[in-house]
Amino acid sequence: MSQTESYKQPLIDLEKLDTVTRKEYDYQIKARALTLRVLARALTCVEANHTHHTNHDDHDGYKESALEQDNLLTIRFLKASLGL
Repeated sequence: MSQTESYKQPLIDLEKLDTVTRKEYDYQIKARALTLRVLARALTCVEANHTHHTNHDDHDGYKESALEQDNLLTIRFLKASLGL
């Protein structure tokens, strides 16, 4: 199995297993680290989008709009997912 294919395997709750191989443990740690990196990148992008709209709202349409609420909610969810 290639490394790309190995990341397609579902994550296993390691606490439910009596014993875990070092290979499985390493895989789980790497997969979770990758997930955290993706969430952190998504957070950076949404925060940048929110800042851009806040700073360049020439028509007073962003403040209190559905887009602003979606951005703020997404930022809160991503921060909670990352433990921030």
